[in-house]
Amino acid sequence: MRILEVDPELGGALDGASLRRASIELQAEALRLEPGVWRAPESPPEPGNLGLLVFDGLLTRHLEVEGARCVELLGSGDLLRPWQEDAASFVHARWRILQRAEAAILTAEVAVRLCRYPPLMEALVERSTNRSRSLAVFSAIDNVIGVERRLRLLLWHLAERWGRVERDGVLMPLRLTHQMLADLVGSRRPSVTTALTRLADAGEITQEADGGWRLYGSPPGVDTDGT
Repeated sequence: MRILEVDPELGGALDGASLRRASIELQAEALRLEPGVWRAPESPPEPGNLGLLVFDGLLTRHLEVEGARCVELLGSGDLLRPWQEDAASFVHARWRILQRAEAAILTAEVAVRLCRYPPLMEALVERSTNRSRSLAVFSAIDNVIGVERRLRLLLWHLAERWGRVERDGVLMPLRLTHQMLADLVGSRRPSVTTALTRLADAGEITQEADGGWRLYGSPPGVDTDGT
């Protein structure tokens, strides 16, 4: 598969000639993952391998520390290195594919070609940085008191990354069940269902027929005039 065809945003900073050339040069093997538990590779591949660039699907990374858990949601645009050890030795991690996922395998050979285009390497570094900053946002949301408030913040955070503005609200297309949302905000599913009902009754959200979510109004902390 051609990387810039499945992930056109990656080449957004290239000029016309460079984009056409890179589109042809940058091809990679695709990894397809079916829903369910994913036994991610634990051994590092050959030196120079950059990782797996997700271009479709949805997956989670579950971390456990002495009975405490947190969940990271990952999807299109994320760069994964599942064989890379966690910063702490006492962390236990596991992966789960929520929706059929596909990723480009950025082998050492592909990495050499990517290096010919500094804007693409910059874009990959930027995505990795954004992922770490997103984790900090998730951590901050977990410390907010009240399931309803945490859910509102979570949905807007996900919408700002994966959503799109439409005439009738902001569409956040990720098909997240009540249990998935409960895992992400560190709560129980019944409590999340109750909180979602309250948000819907207040006219702040609706769930789409395909499982996505539509948000209305402005993000928390932002006035209607955008300030």
